[in-house]
Amino acid sequence: MTTSIRSAPRYEAHGRGRQLQALPDTLARLLECLVNQPEPLCPGLSPDGQTLFHIRREDAGASLIAREVASGLETVLIRQDASLFAQYPSPDGRYLALGVSPGGMIHESVLVMDLATRQIQSVQTSQDAICRVAGWLDTSSQLVVWTDGFAKMTCGLYVIEDDGAWSLLFAAPGGSRLADASRDGKRVLVIHCPQRGQVHLYEVVLATRQARLLTPLEPEAEVVFAHYSGCGKYIHVVSNLGADRHYLGTIQVGTAQPVLPTPLYARDDADLSWFAPLGQGTAAVMRWTSARSDALETVSMVGPVLKSLGSREFASIPGLSVASQAARIAVCAERASRPASIEVRDLMLRVQGPENPNAALAGFVMQEPEFVEFSAHDGLLLSGWLYRAPPAEGQAPRVVLYFHGGPETHERAEFRPLFQTLLAAGISVFAPNVRGSTGRGRHFSELDNGALRRDALLDIGNCAELMLAHEIGLPGRLGIMGESYGGYMTLAGLAAFPEYFAAGVSICGISNFLTFFERTAVYIKEISRREYGDPDTERDMLKALSPCYRFASVEAPILFIHGENDGNVPYTESLEAFRTLVGLGKDAGLLSFPGEGHSVSGKKNQITERDHTVRWFLQFL
Repeated sequence: MTTSIRSAPRYEAHGRGRQLQALPDTLARLLECLVNQPEPLCPGLSPDGQTLFHIRREDAGASLIAREVASGLETVLIRQDASLFAQYPSPDGRYLALGVSPGGMIHESVLVMDLATRQIQSVQTSQDAICRVAGWLDTSSQLVVWTDGFAKMTCGLYVIEDDGAWSLLFAAPGGSRLADASRDGKRVLVIHCPQRGQVHLYEVVLATRQARLLTPLEPEAEVVFAHYSGCGKYIHVVSNLGADRHYLGTIQVGTAQPVLPTPLYARDDADLSWFAPLGQGTAAVMRWTSARSDALETVSMVGPVLKSLGSREFASIPGLSVASQAARIAVCAERASRPASIEVRDLMLRVQGPENPNAALAGFVMQEPEFVEFSAHDGLLLSGWLYRAPPAEGQAPRVVLYFHGGPETHERAEFRPLFQTLLAAGISVFAPNVRGSTGRGRHFSELDNGALRRDALLDIGNCAELMLAHEIGLPGRLGIMGESYGGYMTLAGLAAFPEYFAAGVSICGISNFLTFFERTAVYIKEISRREYGDPDTERDMLKALSPCYRFASVEAPILFIHGENDGNVPYTESLEAFRTLVGLGKDAGLLSFPGEGHSVSGKKNQITERDHTVRWFLQFL
């Protein structure tokens, strides 16, 4: 049963975790200050580039903010107890579509705000369905949503007609989204993901809803962006079809058969991870992502000819938006020692409007990490970010390994209140990008699929050995933690290498692949077979890779943290793992959050989550 009202977190423990020492006042103040930094998310520019919309997390829920670009003046448009996680201005500038997750549940819904009146209308399918914003039809400003109604509605894309009726646009299992609409309003491009790592491009005729595949099903690859060119003769496609890295290519409009894009612009050291045309398609914005950083680049476009206009490197760019009728770009950027902020820039990447500095962190020293490369057990080159705690007299070196989620993402030098608090407590942090991470090309990101996951688990041991070899942490002083897939890696590492780790924290991690597939949302189950394994045909492999069957070998105390409304990795993955460890007489703790989902969104709950994590490691390392 799920709840949408946030009640107090619940903590229970067995053994030595029952009485956690409170954080010293200086650490508690630091943590609260860092978590409460303004956190602008999901930038969205109005079509004319005069207004910037973004989401800000609150103590509970979130707010939608409108900022005048010229003056910097901000206005709160709405506050929601539910989590707001995405917003999309309509092409005519009249409406704003919002993605909402009540109580953090996976049963997401869509709200549409009339910006003139601030009236809000709910786009509702059923309480058991996922409904997400998939885009707008450019010529009519009709909203397109994707829904998976759990057998109550056909899974696919729907156009919300003027009278509120739903009209099926594209039907297919898996996730889909609208990529672009032709200038004459007759055709649209649809990106469809039947499996993680498999993403295809279709063109749909609006009048007949007939869909035509534009890219081949083989070789397996991903199409991540697609736009009609300004001249209407080409489709600009971002994909890794026939390549290891994502690149910009073109497909001629009207091509009869599925084809590989003709490469137009590529880099050997980075993936093209974001692409959007500006104005009438005569310019474009690109984000290049490597293992080290993100680079923002603007280009002019005349047919298939590109010319670079400007480029700038950032530690991380988690959000981008462009104004469809103006040469303006909203850039959300951050680095390890500076919280995220959003600035509006022109084609030459010059800031427009007043500077938007982060809230002051006076009195606190923020640390930047160093980029580290090292070899795995089989010689594969791995990397990670090492945050070194200042030496403390009389204190043995301690370090926590942090594994990111996904696994189809990678750790960057981002602002993380938890890391900075651990550093202030005298605990170093190493955040590796083991095989399966992105940032190093398609081949590297698929080295953990299915049975290959065994090699990724061996990478955990290599990370621990690296820390011990360089005395970043001493024996008995190594911790391990992670969120989502990183929570799984944490549990797997604690079970496989009990000799290395003295404490662990698993946040919404999978403990048993078999029960995960039984209880997760149908949509997630279906798209995850290629990544993890097929529960219908590969049960033995999934069982062998599930940490819960090896909990008898665990020696380190484990803290489980989980939102009770998590529909991605169900809360039972942590609850049953905790009970199993308690039944084995192991030291374990469980911190659960009613009214939260796969990630803890409320600021107060974020402080509680990180507070317990730091206290756990201080007690056991």
